[in-house]
Amino acid sequence: MRLSASAAVQNGAFSDFLAAEIGEESNGMNLSLLSALTRQGVDPWQEAERLAGLQESKAVAALTAIITRALGSASHGDDTPDLAARILLLLPKPGQPPVSPAPRSTSDSANLLAGLTLPPPETLRWWAIALTIVLALVVRLWWYARPSEVARQRDSAIVRDARERSDEKRRAHLHAAYRQ
Repeated sequence: MRLSASAAVQNGAFSDFLAAEIGEESNGMNLSLLSALTRQGVDPWQEAERLAGLQESKAVAALTAIITRALGSASHGDDTPDLAARILLLLPKPGQPPVSPAPRSTSDSANLLAGLTLPPPETLRWWAIALTIVLALVVRLWWYARPSEVARQRDSAIVRDARERSDEKRRAHLHAAYRQ
């Protein structure tokens, strides 16, 4: 499937229209107009461009037929023309900016990232440098906070001396008690 040159240039203007959900498939997944057109072997951007140039009643009838074919028995029935009319509102009119669709459910992870914009590369670079410095400090503090081999030997020697002294006192006490 090829994109026409004019549709390829304008495809950003049709993105809200083509991303509109037209119904639910038998497996429970939402079906977008883009997927429905692609499955029917129609270039989505050319079809969007064609529908944008039609009179409203003809565009509603054409989109209703597309939705009905895509959904088959799961179509909206009498509500399909209303759905088609609402989706057609997302098409840009000449000299008019495109209308954004209603906010989608936030349960879909793709929708959560839809409004996310990345900061400029220079800002990202500074964040990466700052994160590297913080990570280096954490590793260095961990390195100095862990007990060294010398400290472990010293501590074990202290514990061993304390045990020996305790054992000597116990022996001396038992020896004194035995003599009495």
